[in-house]
Amino acid sequence: MQRLKSALIRVDGRPESGFGHIRRCITLAESLENQGWQCTLAFEEACKISASHLGRLKSFPLTDCLSLGEEIAALGGLRSEPWDLLIVDHYQRDIDFEKAFAESAVRTLVIDDLANRPHQCDFLIDQSGYDIENRYRALTPNSCQFLTGTGFALLGAVFKNTRLKTLQARVFEGVKRVLVSFGGADTHNLTERSLNALLITGLGLEIDVVISPAAASYHKIKAMAGSASVYIHENVGLDKMAQLMSSADLAIGAAGGTSWERCCLGLPSVVIVTARNQDNVAQELKRQEAALVLGWHDDITEVTIAEVVQQLNASPERLSSLSQQSSRVCDGWGADLIATALSTPDHEEAKEPLWLRRASLDDLDLVYYWQCAPETRNHFRNPNPPTLNEHVAWMTGKLCDPSCIFALVIKNGVPVGVLRLDSEKGGDVYEVSILTAPGYYRQGIGHAALAMARSLVPKTRLKAFVSEENKASIGMFKKAGYQIDGDWLVNWPSTTIQ
Repeated sequence: MQRLKSALIRVDGRPESGFGHIRRCITLAESLENQGWQCTLAFEEACKISASHLGRLKSFPLTDCLSLGEEIAALGGLRSEPWDLLIVDHYQRDIDFEKAFAESAVRTLVIDDLANRPHQCDFLIDQSGYDIENRYRALTPNSCQFLTGTGFALLGAVFKNTRLKTLQARVFEGVKRVLVSFGGADTHNLTERSLNALLITGLGLEIDVVISPAAASYHKIKAMAGSASVYIHENVGLDKMAQLMSSADLAIGAAGGTSWERCCLGLPSVVIVTARNQDNVAQELKRQEAALVLGWHDDITEVTIAEVVQQLNASPERLSSLSQQSSRVCDGWGADLIATALSTPDHEEAKEPLWLRRASLDDLDLVYYWQCAPETRNHFRNPNPPTLNEHVAWMTGKLCDPSCIFALVIKNGVPVGVLRLDSEKGGDVYEVSILTAPGYYRQGIGHAALAMARSLVPKTRLKAFVSEENKASIGMFKKAGYQIDGDWLVNWPSTTIQ
């Protein structure tokens, strides 16, 4: 029986840090376990994560106020052999903590968004924005692999699973239902400010408010719910949050990690920056025209919010545009892409580790160049290259198509190919399409992409169409465990890639 890979996840569980770190680490752990790992979450005892949040995951609460040495000793005693992976998602941990595990963890992955301290790690994840690797280059080893950008956003599986149905159902005829969510504590009292703004619009809106008793204005907001179409939601889990986002025409919230959940479900959003570590998220939302970013919370009034909502209500076209733009930013597969990068074995032909990142509009020109290369085009079903306008229309459509996983193959930080999975029968079958970049032929890129495709969707049947003349590709698919079935090459979930 094959040994399960092991991962120790040290996550910030201090009550003042909120639940964001915990939630994204649980999401990553679940994706890793789906790909054959065994994960243990270590966090502060005061966190008191409920069993419903942890699911089947193992946990290890750490006694509060341990010194760094005591914590390292406690975690070191959990296992007699090295962990395959140490994951650190904690603003109070840095290179000293990571170096202490140099001999007790084979590889180290850091999740960060501050770029304010050095790290000793093999992988670094920052899902907060675009082209942010330069912020970390002086803080990480030269060998560090960066998994950065919104394509690696760590969203619960419910968002990718809800995405298809939600996007297909979205029809905008103005603003009728609004979701207001600024986190449970809402230290800046933005929930009350937004609620007052919505009520003075005179639009007769239905308003869902996500809040907890920890919020200063909690009792006042609950009282407001008795006299208007305001619905209070407490202790909201991911399933409920996805449901609320799917039902809303507009959201008002902070520029935190929830922004990517709203984008995944194509929910138009009015965003307010509530903390300086949200600046990168806000900038990325503005850059991709995926939300209306109003700015810093101290500068936002109830009148400002009310006017924006009234303008959006009068422009269904603007709402529809925001929905489409935001849906291209994030597709909910980030945790699975990361787990695939960590799970797929290195391939001798490729010589260096390969991984996947989600394609974006920034890749339009690069993919067009690859598609038009004569040596590549020879093997397409349609040998004639598209015009640039045709390519732009096709690729922008694919990026917001919830039935498509569109990723670039990355080798040593450089894009070297495309892996695209188009689902059929509600996701029971994926058609595999592979494109290797000119200059990287016969280097194992395609075979590695097939291995990553199987890791990415381990329980789904895969199929591919390859022309009879393309003997090399047919051989590659057969080597990867595909079998001929009529006009298709098919790989079943139980087939093991060599």
